[in-house]
Amino acid sequence: MIHSVGFNDDGEGYKTPPVIEDCHFERMHLLGRFLDNNAGKNEWHNCPSILLCGFEEEGHELRNISFKDIEMENPAEDTDSIHMENCGDISFINMKSIKK
Repeated sequence: MIHSVGFNDDGEGYKTPPVIEDCHFERMHLLGRFLDNNAGKNEWHNCPSILLCGFEEEGHELRNISFKDIEMENPAEDTDSIHMENCGDISFINMKSIKK
């Protein structure tokens, strides 16, 4: 997950959001779910295998992000495998969908 954050909890936020770029991921197996250990319940929840959300301000979108040789388990019917907002120059090379 690469996600913009709309707040700063350790002091006064800077006037301009950062630029998140040049991130590259290879040879990964993505589940499309996460284990929530809230209150010791250990429950699995569905989520996108890849979640990319940049900042809305022009010039501060996510950019130059690549995924290569990635296996993604089939998502639940109500969940997208890939979700993107405010992104540019995102590449996917040799992506495979596999059954859980």
